[in-house]
Amino acid sequence: MIIQENKTPKENALAGPRLIAIIKSVIWPAKDTAPITLNAAELAAVGRLAAKHDVVHFIALAVAQKALQIPKEKEELYQGKMLSTAVCVERLDYAYGQICQTLQQAKVPFVPLKGAVIKNLYPKSWMRTRCDIDILVQLQQTEQAIRALQQQNGYTVEFKNYHDYSLLKQGAPHIELHFSLKETHSNIDALLEHAWQYAEPTAPGSFEYRFTPAFFAFHQYAHAYYHFLNGGCGVRTVLDLFLLNSASPEEFGGAKPLLQQTGIFQFAEKLNELGRAWFAGAPKTQALTLLEEYIFCGGVYGEQANRIALQQQKQGGKLRYAAAKIWPSPAVLKNHYPALRRHPWLYPAFQVRRWGKLLFCGGVRRSVRELSVNSRIPAQTAGQTQKLLKELGLEKRR
Repeated sequence: MIIQENKTPKENALAGPRLIAIIKSVIWPAKDTAPITLNAAELAAVGRLAAKHDVVHFIALAVAQKALQIPKEKEELYQGKMLSTAVCVERLDYAYGQICQTLQQAKVPFVPLKGAVIKNLYPKSWMRTRCDIDILVQLQQTEQAIRALQQQNGYTVEFKNYHDYSLLKQGAPHIELHFSLKETHSNIDALLEHAWQYAEPTAPGSFEYRFTPAFFAFHQYAHAYYHFLNGGCGVRTVLDLFLLNSASPEEFGGAKPLLQQTGIFQFAEKLNELGRAWFAGAPKTQALTLLEEYIFCGGVYGEQANRIALQQQKQGGKLRYAAAKIWPSPAVLKNHYPALRRHPWLYPAFQVRRWGKLLFCGGVRRSVRELSVNSRIPAQTAGQTQKLLKELGLEKRR
């Protein structure tokens, strides 16, 4: 196993393959195949893992398609979860349509991101769950876009992140209005900062843009890479990429130079291999088993113990990880304090400011917890994590 801190690695080893089989039975129904059967305990384990990866609705869909048999008393529960998922996605799609209309009227060029596009690869678009609406606008038109969404749609700004504004409206889906796609990793950011060079309008005179197929594919892998380094990228991401490559294999071929340029081609290839092992019956190597365990443990957005074990090895061990937490490099700190990009000589001052924030804004407990996890990661786990990084071509610090 990769991470000993996870309390259910053995459960994942049993529930994971069952969950993958359930998803596969829904996306690619097979005729004259005996249904998968789960007892109450097995269903509970699969349900926990599915919830962690935001794919619970596939359980109900498999039952509806008679590809899965579960205890009768649980069918109504999962049917309700499926209906709530469908309603949630429909609300997102309706709100997304209104937002697109607002930006068109305001003459603000925009690019829909991630799930808003990937959903079209699924048999039914609502099968691709999403928790918010991600849209990219140009940096110089961010304020114009915000004003339009405030005036026409009633949204308010919650906070500014390093690459987006969080917009809220009571009873409406959350918006991440991106003014950049940069992910705080210099190797991929060098290309992501030029995203608009790869965007084209969907029609003459339209302000809605789409990325070129090659860059769209690259962005999916780059975003997966970001989440992977933060503890996990989720089963759903592997499914997204498998569907993308199945529908348009040339897109991965077109993205290959971009992936090689940013140093994540080997990582992308391993995600593709795992997708083929899960959904196309390809053999699963020991390296893919390590990757699978890491992804199962991490959930949709990653798990702390996964992230710390990974970063510990990339930093060069426990002591270097601890030192980097206490005294992060200028490259890391400038992501939190953009003024350092223009005034690097202020690095010591911002370091002191960061320490003050940790001390007086509730960050000490979190930092102590992370250092505690770092100190308790056993040598076996560290070795397996290092092996996984090597298999993915990520052993070098970036």
